[in-house]
Amino acid sequence: MKSFTYEVDRGTSSFLNIKDFIYLRSTCRVHYDDSEAWEIKSLTFPINIATLNTKKKLGLHYLLALGCKFKETTGSVIWFKKIVNWLQYNVSIKIMSIFMYQQRVMDFDLSELCLRRRFVWQRQFHCKNTRLLKVCIGKRKRNLEDEYKLEYSSKKRLWENSFLNYPDFEHIEAY
Repeated sequence: MKSFTYEVDRGTSSFLNIKDFIYLRSTCRVHYDDSEAWEIKSLTFPINIATLNTKKKLGLHYLLALGCKFKETTGSVIWFKKIVNWLQYNVSIKIMSIFMYQQRVMDFDLSELCLRRRFVWQRQFHCKNTRLLKVCIGKRKRNLEDEYKLEYSSKKRLWENSFLNYPDFEHIEAY
């Protein structure tokens, strides 16, 4: 038998913290796919955001539990800024940005982040207008490519003209 009995599974899950619960669920596919157990565990948490599924709710509470260990006052702007600087993975950033959007905390100075994380945070903060963000990025990319082509073609013409007009190279035949 690949799974625990129903009584053992539900009896132990209520006593486990989030990390141990996820380790238990990831032991085999039968446990991981047991959506009822995930739902039961997520009902015990105080924060309930409708746009998150049960696994992401557990992830949010895990991140908040780790965030509460910071020295800053929980819920302050400095605390949220510390979380923004701390998170690295795209999934964590997406989950936390949904929570921050619900809390109406979205204005941060992202200059301390690397480009990849800054882009992910900006995209999440402007998630209502992602089409506009994609259009702007696409136009900017096309403009840069066009500028490069123009610059390259003008430099190539200058180089060819200077090469052909130089007297030492007049005797070289074109192949």
